[in-house]
Amino acid sequence: MLSTISGYDYGVFALSLLVPVFVSLHCACVGTRKTPAAFLLADRKLRTVPIGFSVALAFVSSTLVTGASTGSCLSFLVSLFS
Repeated sequence: MLSTISGYDYGVFALSLLVPVFVSLHCACVGTRKTPAAFLLADRKLRTVPIGFSVALAFVSSTLVTGASTGSCLSFLVSLFS
């Protein structure tokens, strides 16, 4: 049986989208970095570890989003025809 999405689910989803937006806007407007390049590239002062984590997590999250949706669709189709 499929469950429905409740108001709490929508709230968590909206919060997970709005918090990074507000943090980014706050850093862009109030932060000490004045140019967009300085804001986006952190004045080119980031070390290797944060950049590595960022690249690795971006890859994993994109793989999980693509794989999870494919897996759920395939399992639905298998259950539909069995």
